[in-house]
Amino acid sequence: MDINNNDLVKYLIDIINPFIIVFGFYVIIYGDISPGGGFQGGAILASVFILQYISKAIDEIGMEGLQVLEKTFYLLIIVVPIISLFTRNIILTNFLDPSAGYARAYLIIMNILIGMKVCLGITVIFYEFVLIERRWFK
Repeated sequence: MDINNNDLVKYLIDIINPFIIVFGFYVIIYGDISPGGGFQGGAILASVFILQYISKAIDEIGMEGLQVLEKTFYLLIIVVPIISLFTRNIILTNFLDPSAGYARAYLIIMNILIGMKVCLGITVIFYEFVLIERRWFK
């Protein structure tokens, strides 16, 4: 069996990516009770996209879709805290009832939104650098 280094890298990255994804979401979801959170977990999740690019050298990158998703998550990060103005008459606070045991749910929601925004932001920045480099060295 003839395996070159490139095939080995692709194979190993395909094996470790699911573990990186699970770890990234773990850091995001448990960020309110342990070290980590949305930013750190988002950076971990962005490494999956970067590893995919390194292993497979993706030629077509859907930058427009990634940027729209990033802006959508940014908008949600702004809108979700404002919901509390309509549910509890207080702005920028937990819109869920904390006395019913939903205090952590709000933090988890915000961590997920921040994590996805950071993941997409770092991915877009990385791909922009890649596209600039391709144009520069053509």
